[in-house]
Amino acid sequence: YWQDEPGRQSMQVNFEMVDGGTLNIERIVILPDHLWPNGERFPLEPLQQWIDQQYNHGIWIRLVRQSTIASESDLLVDLGIYGSRAVGYQELDEHGRTVRFTLSFDFAETLAAEQRWERLSVYSTSYQKILDQSA
Repeated sequence: YWQDEPGRQSMQVNFEMVDGGTLNIERIVILPDHLWPNGERFPLEPLQQWIDQQYNHGIWIRLVRQSTIASESDLLVDLGIYGSRAVGYQELDEHGRTVRFTLSFDFAETLAAEQRWERLSVYSTSYQKILDQSA
């Protein structure tokens, strides 16, 4: 989604808000194994460049291979948590384009998303740690 014009504009807004100190963004990127093969330190391009660009703007990035969470199928979801107020779910088509984005202000749903995020964090590795290993 980030390679088309709406995605690029969304990323630019993210960068401006993080650069200006208006917003902190934490992202866990779930990558299919063919885009981040086992034994490779970094994901393949153009994903590596996309991840690096976000990191360089101060977005906190964590990575996880899809195979790592295969036994936790409920973790394979594209979601955004907006403080304690809302959770959004993005649905993509087979080409990675957004089909639907659903935003919920239900507190119980937001709490469940936070718990899912915490579980996903256990499986992921910080991008900083990956960079430190390559030094």
